Amino acid sequence: MNNTQSQVIEAFEGYLAYDGIRIDVGFQAPAGATTAQKDVAFLAELAQQAEINYLSVGTSTVPVTSATPAASCFSTADADRLLGLADQFLEDWKETDRDDRRDGGVDPELVERQAEYAAIRPLFVAAPEMFAAIQELFPSLELLPDGAFRLTVASNGEFRQWICIVRQSSSQWIVEHNFSTEQFEVESLLEGLRLADEMRDSHIEDMARCANQLPRKQVTQGESSRP
Repeated sequence: MNNTQSQVIEAFEGYLAYDGIRIDVGFQAPAGATTAQKDVAFLAELAQQAEINYLSVGTSTVPVTSATPAASCFSTADADRLLGLADQFLEDWKETDRDDRRDGGVDPELVERQAEYAAIRPLFVAAPEMFAAIQELFPSLELLPDGAFRLTVASNGEFRQWICIVRQSSSQWIVEHNFSTEQFEVESLLEGLRLADEMRDSHIEDMARCANQLPRKQVTQGESSRP
């Protein structure tokens, strides 16, 4: 009890900004906390909030985490929660804020396209350990310079490399891979990543079946050609 009484908690405010979208978050941390400890408290609070406030602040990126983050304190559950949070925020925004943003002079369609992705992208930029947690959900996931996401399956000598891209287009996300000309439209980034992951699993299974079938066919042909 004495330890609890001696610990003084202070209130802080932090934000992340990317591409004109700003995320403001109030959080608490022990008095005298280091920058790294504040970073952890800030991101933990961001992950727990049911609503995120977006404000236009220009085009600069303002990370609040340290340049050399400590060992990851995020789990795959945290990563999945943040992706789901972005999805939920987009739906809430559509229902409650459309008229307000239109009256305020902000292009509502532009904000809608940016809202979901902007909730996640700054975390990848400012907190590499957050993206590492996402990669545990979707192994080998890459974040490309243009903001798209890529999943791959390396070539095994018989099949060329499989590449799947998940990219934002208007207010939707497009999923496509280089083994097909078909494009799939989904409503959210989370849906897109899950679909891409399922496609990758299916491709790996197809390669395994082909690899198992080819040798058997060759042996059968060789045996049938013997006198």
